[in-house]
Amino acid sequence: MDSRRQEQGSALVPLRESPASDQRPLFLIHPLGGTVFCYGELSDAMPDDQPIFGIQAYDHVAPTGPRPATIEDMAEHYLRLVRTVQPEGPYRFGGWCMGGAVAYAMARQVREEGGRVETLALIDSSIADPVPPAWVDDDAAAILGAFGNELPITLAELQQISPQRRLQHALSLAEGHLARPDVGNVEDLQRLVALYRRHARALLQYRDQAHTPYDGSAVVIRGDEAMHNRHDMGWEAKIDGSLVILETPGDHRSLLSKRHANALADRLVVAMREGVGALSRFAGGAAATL
Repeated sequence: MDSRRQEQGSALVPLRESPASDQRPLFLIHPLGGTVFCYGELSDAMPDDQPIFGIQAYDHVAPTGPRPATIEDMAEHYLRLVRTVQPEGPYRFGGWCMGGAVAYAMARQVREEGGRVETLALIDSSIADPVPPAWVDDDAAAILGAFGNELPITLAELQQISPQRRLQHALSLAEGHLARPDVGNVEDLQRLVALYRRHARALLQYRDQAHTPYDGSAVVIRGDEAMHNRHDMGWEAKIDGSLVILETPGDHRSLLSKRHANALADRLVVAMREGVGALSRFAGGAAATL
């Protein structure tokens, strides 16, 4: 997928178009930072007859417009976009990282309205420990987070650089495989960091809110090399239906890479077309919790 494609005027981005298909679309929600280019390899690995749409943050569409500040508000806005393509359910929602929390909130809203959700896929998405709290208040921490904590500089070292020079220095370090396609200059990075901080705040607030659990089934797909404090990543108490937890090759980021995308795609296809109960076929075991 050409990452520039998501800049062309809509928060709803076609990732795989199958106009003759009778398959319902899969809607993949953006992670922190609001872009959907992370789903490119996964979309390429999905069957040709599976339509896929990414939903990116409005910040990447136009300099003005909706800027939902809570997970619930994002879910409400994004459901309106979904219904321009698919007016009625059953729906297929998924999301990596923060995208899982927004997909969950969208599924809850659909069910509260009496609609149907066919698939809710939470891809290495933790609601128990969604983001480091420092990302909310410390722009240096948010900068490192935006680059996957892979820049060759420590948090303490970056904090010692004046705020006026910090962004430029980080940009100079983000070369080669560390570069982000949505960051070409300091202004881009400044916008991205602000969005990271806003998204981090929304996630932590949503984690701490009490709400009625989602009354449908869901699958949590964890990277088998990812580090998590809880097996269920915090979702068991928030799902009042069948919850299946299984692993897929890779860590938090590499599970979406070309090397591992086929395995993740296989799991999503089974969840969508056969239901979460059929996921027990995958090695590593699917643990269903009612």
